[in-house]
Amino acid sequence: MTLNASLPRQGDTCGHEGVPPPPLLLSLLESSHNILCVSHVSPDGDAVGSLLGLGAMLRSLGKRPTLALQDEAMSEFQFMPGVENIIGPAEVAHSYDLIVCLDTSSIDRVGTVYRPDIHNQIPLAVIDHHVTNTLFGTENWVDTSCAATCQMLVHLADVLNVPLSEEIAVSLLTGLVTDTLCFRTENTNTNVMQASLRLLNAGASLDYIVRNTLDSRSFSLVKLWGAGLANVQMEDGVIWATLNAESRQRSGVDPHKSDG
Repeated sequence: MTLNASLPRQGDTCGHEGVPPPPLLLSLLESSHNILCVSHVSPDGDAVGSLLGLGAMLRSLGKRPTLALQDEAMSEFQFMPGVENIIGPAEVAHSYDLIVCLDTSSIDRVGTVYRPDIHNQIPLAVIDHHVTNTLFGTENWVDTSCAATCQMLVHLADVLNVPLSEEIAVSLLTGLVTDTLCFRTENTNTNVMQASLRLLNAGASLDYIVRNTLDSRSFSLVKLWGAGLANVQMEDGVIWATLNAESRQRSGVDPHKSDG
């Protein structure tokens, strides 16, 4: 299948005025069929959302994406469509046409789903919004003007002429909501809001996403917070607390899943 990689018409509301996807990255996506998509360890909403969103986009183009994470997605992301299809390191194959690394600033953050001794001959495409990105891919699309990698993928859907389905919209809006703390961070601008509006119009529910992510915490994590609050201190106007491995163990929190 040939991808029509024409840019949206002038005036289209794509929520993106930053760095366009490099032609070589589009060419790699076009020429590849069996594609491994990965993201960073201890995955947050933007990692899981961009992984699932791109996976759905690739499937709509007739591709065969494999989605992999070193660490299992946290409980608050289990509502996302397709999350049950994300595999772990043991299930990652040796041979793919292309590897796409999402929302990850350096190769060491990918963890064991990427094996340099096995995968280093496979083209590696990087899609990320972090200013700390080390440009470790064969081709790198890094746009630090975006609040989330999921925002970049809204634009990529336009470039690839992929309609924003409800499945894609839920995944991408989850990434935008969690990375901006529901549009409260400094990098929340009109482009973020335009992209989010398109995802809402495509069927994503802001209320449903917020309730399952920002407003949802496991009992074990609440216990861990309690341990932190028990020894909270104030010094020079700064309120702080410490948590150690023993506190995590007593609360039952997985050390990879205590963000938030």
